[in-house]
Amino acid sequence: DKRSKESAQRMLKDLSAQVIHCDRYSAYSYLEDERVQACRAHLLRDFKAVAKKSGRVGEVGAALVRWEKKLHEARRQVQHQELSWAQFIEQAQRIKQAQEVQILSLKEADRKGVLKWMLSEQGMRAWTFMEHEGLELTNNASERALRGPVTQRKISYGSKSDAGQALMQTLWSVHQTCKRLGVSSWQVFEQSLHAHRLGQLPNLLF
Repeated sequence: DKRSKESAQRMLKDLSAQVIHCDRYSAYSYLEDERVQACRAHLLRDFKAVAKKSGRVGEVGAALVRWEKKLHEARRQVQHQELSWAQFIEQAQRIKQAQEVQILSLKEADRKGVLKWMLSEQGMRAWTFMEHEGLELTNNASERALRGPVTQRKISYGSKSDAGQALMQTLWSVHQTCKRLGVSSWQVFEQSLHAHRLGQLPNLLF
């Protein structure tokens, strides 16, 4: 499928009660802002691109990068139980204010791209995590999980049928689940095939 609004609506139709991590691509613009957490790893890359510009715009970009790194470091501290969630949110609020002050220090004509977006209504998507305890700042884990299937697709040119595509989706889903649980996916596949030969249901409690 193409990366389009229609494809996004079809894929996300059953996730109406969940927060969606995504980038700033326009295909996701139909989602309610409070349901979207803009990936802050993508924002960090955007800020770094701004920092490469000359003059005051570049200076603001560099400041945004510094504040963004502080935000990510604070989230890491939460993960390692060095900061409580409440303390993290306090820091996030200060960082939000600091980033907005930096952007507002520019002339309106210089607030382009991500700078303009951060001050828009959709810019609130960058801060959705503040309303959802435990929510990650990025979709990095999901993107890492997709590297294997994407690499395989490039090598094998993907499946040629819907059945083959469904099979690969299932195999990769099981593999990633096993990986996160520290379980051998090969053993799970072997046990499932053995159960199938015996006419039994596989043991899914792994």
